[in-house]
Amino acid sequence: MRHLEESIHELNVAEQYTKIWTKWEKYTLYALIVLIAWVLHWEASVIQVSSIYVTSALGSSSLISTLRTVSSIVQTVLLPFYSKISDKVGRSSIYGLAVISLIVSLIIQATAKNYDTILGAQVIHAFGFGGIFIMGPIVIGDLTDVVSRGLFQGLYGIPNIINIFVTPFVGDALGFAHWRWAYAMNVIIFAVTGAPLVAMLLRLEYRARHTPGYIAAAEEKKQLKATQPQKTFGQRLYRFIINYDIVGSLLLAGALTMILLPLVLANARWGGWGSSITIGTLVGGVVSFILLIIWEWKFAEVRLLPWARWPNSTPIFAIIIISLISLIQSSNWIYFPLYLMISRKISSGRANLLDCGYSVASAVFQVITGYLMKRTKKWRPFTWAGICLMVLGIGLMIPARLPHSSDAFVVVSQTIAGVGAGMLDIPITVAVQSSVPRKDLAIVTALMQVGSTIGFTIGSTISGSLWNSMIPELLMKNVPGINMRQVMGNVTYAQNLPEPEYSLVVDCFGQAQRVLTIIACCMVALAFLCTLPMKSFGLDETDNYQKDHENDTTEKHEGLDDEITPPNTEKI
Repeated sequence: MRHLEESIHELNVAEQYTKIWTKWEKYTLYALIVLIAWVLHWEASVIQVSSIYVTSALGSSSLISTLRTVSSIVQTVLLPFYSKISDKVGRSSIYGLAVISLIVSLIIQATAKNYDTILGAQVIHAFGFGGIFIMGPIVIGDLTDVVSRGLFQGLYGIPNIINIFVTPFVGDALGFAHWRWAYAMNVIIFAVTGAPLVAMLLRLEYRARHTPGYIAAAEEKKQLKATQPQKTFGQRLYRFIINYDIVGSLLLAGALTMILLPLVLANARWGGWGSSITIGTLVGGVVSFILLIIWEWKFAEVRLLPWARWPNSTPIFAIIIISLISLIQSSNWIYFPLYLMISRKISSGRANLLDCGYSVASAVFQVITGYLMKRTKKWRPFTWAGICLMVLGIGLMIPARLPHSSDAFVVVSQTIAGVGAGMLDIPITVAVQSSVPRKDLAIVTALMQVGSTIGFTIGSTISGSLWNSMIPELLMKNVPGINMRQVMGNVTYAQNLPEPEYSLVVDCFGQAQRVLTIIACCMVALAFLCTLPMKSFGLDETDNYQKDHENDTTEKHEGLDDEITPPNTEKI
């Protein structure tokens, strides 16, 4: 009789429903996850455009990156949990929790009276955003084989192009007077689009739990448990803490929160770097990070990163590259729409339209790159081409983002960088998912997203720290006597300053933006170095490797799924 842990392997709901779904169900499921991902991007885009109106209305526009830092920290901690739990209880539970969390957080933000309430609601929002954010790529991994995965990952983001062009007008239409509707409208949209997806997954999971293989495994698990001593609540709680590495995750959360937040809030709200709250928070973060290293090295039975069973270091370097790209995007773009609004005296919607060349080009070239990868069964050449184009595009941004450069120059530089990002994103994603055993697909996808959110958090922190420290110093030096609080916190006030104060203020903002762009250019070069140790392989070879590994696993657990005769088990 096999060990209980081996029987539990067969109770993986997600693995079971991939064996019984029909082709119609797979394409319907893909359409529904694309729809919910589009709605998530719609919500984020509308709120991004409206965020300047929101923070200006509440007197906190210099704290835009704080909101994103808080939510990114929470998402980082949740992603590994989502991937592990979804394997056991099914994808529908995560999607259901995500939709409910988003609806609750949006209601709180729509009725918020101050910026602190919005920050608090972002913690709840992160539960929902993180769930949908991680489940999409995981379900696509369930649906597709390695050769087709890049194309379907690229198509996943295509509908977002609609948001890029429409949401700036929606945000501007809401403006200062109706910014609360940026949150309220999405409550209805998430409820309408989330319900069919959860229902579809519940239907699949119900059928999966009634397959002969699952029933046999459940019965064997029951018999095995009957032969073992009854576990107390404390013993079950202990195994849960160990299996999901709760201690390591809490230490990671504490370290990230206490190290990153002071970089944004020290000067803005905590009274400077010498204040007791700033010093105490930083010390606590460093101690938490040291404890995390010791715990993972000496005590953790189940580590956050299961690299020991991976055949090579390709996933690790790929995750580092994803982290660097996210760092580049967040550090170089978070304050760019605000800078455009002030330097060119335009609305938030107009600023986001000038900024959208990057997003549109990235989405389009993700699909093109995915198709070319399917045809050539190669991925590595596209990563190098993408990085070269990113270096060129971000390098051109240094002069393009000067206060008096033309709008066309801004758009061209953004578009070139976006083409590079699109060519880089899909190959790296496929490399991560394809260079590990299939049973690790969910966790490695989660770690990929963890790397992305960590990079985004660090980038947001860098941009917030530089923005909130450089600009006040430059204003004090070049525009003495200016109302610094109003310039930093109210876009309309800054736009309506008289000359020569206005030109001097714009120059100060321009210098800060230029530094952020130079940092981003250096990070792209570092990402290129990380591609060199990655192992080159053909996508068809990787598919065979994963199938072989699946066969090895099946031999170890033979007998439970012999009776299953799925109607259609081929991948898309």
